[in-house]
Amino acid sequence: MRMWAALAGVVALAATGAASAAHELPEMAVHEASNSLGTMEYRVFAPAGLQGRVPLFVHIHGGNVSVIDVSHQSRLNELASARGFVVVYPQEDPSINAGIWDGEVAAAEGRGSRASSLIAQITRAVVADYPVDARRVFVGGISAGSTMAIVMAAQYPELYAAMQAEGGDRYGPITDDQEVSGRKVFEAMGSRARRIPFMLSIGTLDPFGITTNTDSVMRHWLIAHDWMDDGERNDSVSLLPTGTRTGRDGKRYDVDTYVDADGCVLAERWLIHGMFHAYAGGDPAAIYDITSDPNAPNMREIAYDFFLDQTDANGPPGCVMAVPAAGGGAFGSGALLLVAMMVSLRSAGGTRR
Repeated sequence: MRMWAALAGVVALAATGAASAAHELPEMAVHEASNSLGTMEYRVFAPAGLQGRVPLFVHIHGGNVSVIDVSHQSRLNELASARGFVVVYPQEDPSINAGIWDGEVAAAEGRGSRASSLIAQITRAVVADYPVDARRVFVGGISAGSTMAIVMAAQYPELYAAMQAEGGDRYGPITDDQEVSGRKVFEAMGSRARRIPFMLSIGTLDPFGITTNTDSVMRHWLIAHDWMDDGERNDSVSLLPTGTRTGRDGKRYDVDTYVDADGCVLAERWLIHGMFHAYAGGDPAAIYDITSDPNAPNMREIAYDFFLDQTDANGPPGCVMAVPAAGGGAFGSGALLLVAMMVSLRSAGGTRR
């Protein structure tokens, strides 16, 4: 198992099992998907009183944690109840890679890989079995789950209208640079390729994000869309943000906005100052849960609003124009305290979150 996975698992274990013991959780339906490659359990939260066809948020857990805990820490069920949509949580088999998603293997094996094919099967089943609008299916994840969310959006663009990553790595091997990774996303999409808006977030004190260069995660998605719009890598989609806005919601944050070839908003990167490797705006499972930061902006809610701006129940929305602004976010100086340690670990173990 890669060293990053072991470290992420140790962090995740700090909260595993605590949420269900400390909080009364809303009821979720338990299902199972199977194909020739294996079986995967998943849980669905569908609030009472849903009106018409509603969005679906596919959330992919990080580390080797239980989706029961994740449903609490992410606050997605709470958001779904307030806003009226369905959430599904695929659960990786704890006997496979210690229950940690392996996005690199899934990328190498393509959309027919065990994890990819089962998550896609789960997505289709929830769309069919619940009052879901197939045009507004969103996928997101945290840590190793965010890398898996990127894999799903690349391999199954026909299923997902938008994608969120809290941390995570680029598509494909860690040895690839952003240009190669971006081209591989384009190739994975193939004839199904379409524009998929992207929301990326990271904390300035996240050691995994620092060492994996989260900016390159954003750039490889932009490069894929550069290839996608006209079949050429010709800078039709800029790798530079059109502007940056700043704010404070508990913690201070910087938001870079990126646009497509038509000048329409395609992606945002949120840099949250002083946050570790954690659910931004999450609800801690216990007092020792360092994987949830309630003092940061709630990135699942922010991503959901961003997704709704990019999609519409009545058909494709109009262009969401960016507002130019000067500046750009960067990792805070406090993060530098963690860099040397994590770079050393990464070099020694070929690590990947």
